[in-house]
Amino acid sequence: MLAQKSHCQRSSRRGIWERRELIDRVRRREDEIFGYVGDRGAEASKLALRVYINKRVEGSSEKDYNIKNIPRMKLLTLGERIVRYLKYISGRLELYQRTDIDREIVGIGIKSLILSFLLSGVGKGSRRGLGTIELNVLRDETGLFQGYDSRNLDYNRVKNIILRILPNNGGIENIIPPIPTLAKGPFKLFYIKTEYGDPLRILSDLQGFTLRTQRGRILNRDLLRSKLMAWILGLPREMRRT
Repeated sequence: MLAQKSHCQRSSRRGIWERRELIDRVRRREDEIFGYVGDRGAEASKLALRVYINKRVEGSSEKDYNIKNIPRMKLLTLGERIVRYLKYISGRLELYQRTDIDREIVGIGIKSLILSFLLSGVGKGSRRGLGTIELNVLRDETGLFQGYDSRNLDYNRVKNIILRILPNNGGIENIIPPIPTLAKGPFKLFYIKTEYGDPLRILSDLQGFTLRTQRGRILNRDLLRSKLMAWILGLPREMRRT
């Protein structure tokens, strides 16, 4: 019994150190590609992303609405009381390599960027559904990005893309973690006629339904959030005073 217990302890310790070594290798690989800053010095990233925004931006303003009672609308308008509608904007993103690196590293960088576009968007508001874009691959001379577009995007296609991006993991099953913005079932939009005559009252009620703090005041146990059936809006702490 003592020998068996000692063997189990040695095996457990060996497993812990093997996992630690694996994490260290991943971190060293990350530093090698994307750079680092710390006690051991600094190293620039081997990949860089440039953003170009077209100066031609078309939009319109609407001054007839008083949005002082709708905090999230105030956030989107940067604290102003004028609702601006953006009709057209264009830009370009370029990912390039600063030094001579392996083609595999460049491919991982591009795949990671494309995957972030498919699952999220552009900008810090993309975690809340803002900044989403439609992605279409116009030309692919490498053959790495066949099917990387937003048309007919569903759960299975995203899973296949992720499995193609991930390297060989030694036979461990790949399971996509629960992503509230990506559901296996189809998306349905319902139109419900309301008796409210004031559009601001409707916006205020919709805000209360989708905000975590407002829902918590009414519902003690929220099934939509606990089962990831819906994405409830919220803001990081550092953005609350934006």
